[in-house]
Amino acid sequence: MMNGQISCDVIEYYLLEEEQECQFLGLLALTKIDHSIHYREPCRDSILLGASWMFEIMFGNTNRKYDEFWMERHVFINLCNLVKQQGWLQDSCYIRLDEQIGMLI
Repeated sequence: MMNGQISCDVIEYYLLEEEQECQFLGLLALTKIDHSIHYREPCRDSILLGASWMFEIMFGNTNRKYDEFWMERHVFINLCNLVKQQGWLQDSCYIRLDEQIGMLI
């Protein structure tokens, strides 16, 4: 009989602990949501333009390349080469081919 009582107490303890864990995770999620609503941080705040901006994107953080162009660096370079080979676009007097494709994407 004593073993049955102990196991029930242990089960109740773990159930309470699990409930508290769920409450904690819920509170953590609400805090994260509140923070994202009230404390916005700019993500595209570069002051660079044109060729400098492209250089920053292409040789900077890998996540930024994917965020801007939705493709990896080598895929973007292959796309630029394909467009140039097919004659669909070319460098102009003021804007390079990769900048043109970057603006298009």
